[in-house]
Amino acid sequence: MNTTPTERIFISYKRKDKERVFAIKNKIENATGEKCWIDLDGIESSEAFRKVIINAIKQCEIFLFMYSKNHTHIDTDSDWTMREIDYATRQKKRVVIVKLDNVEYFDEFDFAYGHKQYVNADDCNMMEHLFTDIRSWLQEEQKTKPQAVIKQDKKNAPSTPEQEKIKVLDKVMAATKDIDGKKVAKGAAIAAGVAAGVIIAPIGTAIVGGAVGAKKLLDKYKQKNKKA
Repeated sequence: MNTTPTERIFISYKRKDKERVFAIKNKIENATGEKCWIDLDGIESSEAFRKVIINAIKQCEIFLFMYSKNHTHIDTDSDWTMREIDYATRQKKRVVIVKLDNVEYFDEFDFAYGHKQYVNADDCNMMEHLFTDIRSWLQEEQKTKPQAVIKQDKKNAPSTPEQEKIKVLDKVMAATKDIDGKKVAKGAAIAAGVAAGVIIAPIGTAIVGGAVGAKKLLDKYKQKNKKA
């Protein structure tokens, strides 16, 4: 039993119909390329089973109810398949009833679900239409499903060209020193500024003009970036 359901098609069925239902499941999977969620173990008294069923129905987009003569004399209050279709309806899932035989709905089922779309499993044309509908429904759901918004970590966000220039200019100014009251940039810092295209100066041991120009550019870029 799948404990972390991801399937978009859920199949609800009576255990007595297992062989017929699994044949239909295989046809659906082959025709649509989608895996179906279907209970294999049937441990209905298990609390873990209940949670798996709940999660599988919540995860699915299409709920297929395999109706047969084995539903005719069920106790609607305790029958597990009835709980499943009730829950799927409350979860606003797309419910389709697949009639495995020609038996009519019993009254309570007809009252609650007689309006739901249904197909006869013995009708090849109806089943082909169901396969086509399933593919279409799943495509529609994929288009309308809201895309996850990825929040970018500001610390790791890529810098803009202007921000990169500010970083270089900061390094230039940090590498300056006072000589006779004037700011003089060290050669390595000037070289970095020239390489980044933020200042124009010869690469030397020190240059007053380069440092002063860097200061002006730094103020300019920081002011511009602040406004942006």
